[in-house]
Amino acid sequence: MKAGINPSTLKQSTPRIAAVPFESEHKFMATVHQISPVADTGSSRRVIYVKGAPDRLLPLCKRQLADDAVATVNQMDGTAPLQPNFWQTAQEQLSSQGLRVLAICRAEVPDREDVSQLTATGVIARKSEPFLTLLALLAILDPPREEAIEAVKVAHKAGIVVKMITGDHPLTGLAIGKMLGIAGNGSMVTGPELDAMSDEQLRLIAPACNVFARASPENKLRIVRALQSAPPAAAVQAVNVRLRKPAGNSGAGTSSLAASSLAQPSTDVTIDLGGTDDLSSSSYGGSQIGKADRKGRDEDDTRRRKDKGVNVVAMTGDGVNDAPALKAADIGVAMGITGTDVSKEAAKMVLADDNFATIVAAVREGRRVWDNLRKILLFNLPVNFAQGGSIFWAFVFQMHDMPLTAMQVLYVNLVTAVTMGIMLAAEPPEPSVMDRPPRRPGKRLLGKLILWRCVFVTHLLVILVLGSFAWGASEGLSLARRRAEAFNVLVFGEIGYALTTRFIKASTFHPRALRGNRWCYVSIILTAALQVFLTYTPGVNAFLHMGEGMSGIQWARALVSMVIVYVVVEIEKKLVDPVLMPVVRPILQFIEDHTPECLSMPKPRKWTNCRKGAGAVKYTQD
Repeated sequence: MKAGINPSTLKQSTPRIAAVPFESEHKFMATVHQISPVADTGSSRRVIYVKGAPDRLLPLCKRQLADDAVATVNQMDGTAPLQPNFWQTAQEQLSSQGLRVLAICRAEVPDREDVSQLTATGVIARKSEPFLTLLALLAILDPPREEAIEAVKVAHKAGIVVKMITGDHPLTGLAIGKMLGIAGNGSMVTGPELDAMSDEQLRLIAPACNVFARASPENKLRIVRALQSAPPAAAVQAVNVRLRKPAGNSGAGTSSLAASSLAQPSTDVTIDLGGTDDLSSSSYGGSQIGKADRKGRDEDDTRRRKDKGVNVVAMTGDGVNDAPALKAADIGVAMGITGTDVSKEAAKMVLADDNFATIVAAVREGRRVWDNLRKILLFNLPVNFAQGGSIFWAFVFQMHDMPLTAMQVLYVNLVTAVTMGIMLAAEPPEPSVMDRPPRRPGKRLLGKLILWRCVFVTHLLVILVLGSFAWGASEGLSLARRRAEAFNVLVFGEIGYALTTRFIKASTFHPRALRGNRWCYVSIILTAALQVFLTYTPGVNAFLHMGEGMSGIQWARALVSMVIVYVVVEIEKKLVDPVLMPVVRPILQFIEDHTPECLSMPKPRKWTNCRKGAGAVKYTQD
């Protein structure tokens, strides 16, 4: 419309009579049109128009348009011999600016030729006798979204390596990679280079390169498989140091890493694990489970690779040709707006807004959920153990009366623990949630920190409960008042512990602890109000065996106990990594090593003994 052309009139005057659909393998499409009869001859002509990647169409071109006038576009005259160097230079200049470049070509189709059976293969078969006339190069500006650039920065801080696999020209891919901040040192590998690599070489190069251009569907599948079975970073780094040698001019935008790796025999690299399967095979990594369903095979394959401590790979895609790679990835993410039905079926997730920033936001939310699950465990386990521990140690110390009754323990389990647990479940992400690397595959939810905190806080609460109960006895208080004090010491100790559990390792002696979770204040006020109600309401307090209420000094001791729990756990946070865990970890490891196999949890194996020698990198596994 901007060019003054009416699309409806154009379609009527030049009806389409045949078409060659776009295929990623060939990277062009074509249409054949019936041109209106010429006035002086009265005969009509058939013209084929082709658009696609310039590097694919230039070999098919014989001539170029000699005049920029629009009127000559549909005329077969006004052409000149093709100048390949001019067009190649123009393409490189446009591509280096991050523009997607399309070549527009035409040719007249003889009347005797049957165009109903025209295919891409038939067009390519004419490369030996070029027949097209190059009309123009069109540059399309499709820059990354600003939020995508920011999301990539956040992903890098979170330890997530972002790679781009594109069918665009290498210079376009590299320019876009620089805009996104993923190009690194400018290394880039093209599809033909990938085709020439062995699986062993690809496993070593895929982790080090973030931009792959002119990639075919087979290349995408091999890259995903290579990343899933890649050796550890230490081995890859050692090999890359050996491979970084001058390789001459391997072409504009071509990675010297890729070029030098192709010059090395594949036998120079010894890969003992995960390197025996064909990366392009659909049976790659298949588990030996006979004819079990696909879901079972996928789960077993994921479990097998996680046990070996290798990478977890997510793949995004929208086209039919992306389906194999989406299916092979640990997390296939299809585009919800532009994605095809095939890609959505192959993927495990569908991105509703087609925005990369949403993926990073989902990672943040996933880490928040993981952290909050750990916080709930960190809170509930010590609290529950403290209830039973108080009664257990009362028996051990041969106390005549129990500090807590069954109804008090039941109340703490049903009301207090649930109220505080809901508060922790609603916690927003911690400020540093995207500043730490991903947790290792197979990491246990119940880790060493939770076990240590469980033992530590349990005994801290038990000491305070039994201490307050014994203190009351030394003052000659009645059993009802002593139990009321022990009960409130336990509950207010839980409140102090819940406050410090809002951040697993970060200190709550910070203004951030005062904001972000309004349910924190609701839970604390509700729990404290219930304690006052249960302590002083006639009938209710008698039901809980504390019918005489509490004195002011007893309330003061309960509040001091809350502060003690809060301060002691905050101090423990500061000391746990540098001082306590180096002592606790060997003890827990000793217990784990001497636990019967039937009671122990599976432990992910790790790559070890990475070393370089005799011109090869060798590494073994525990």
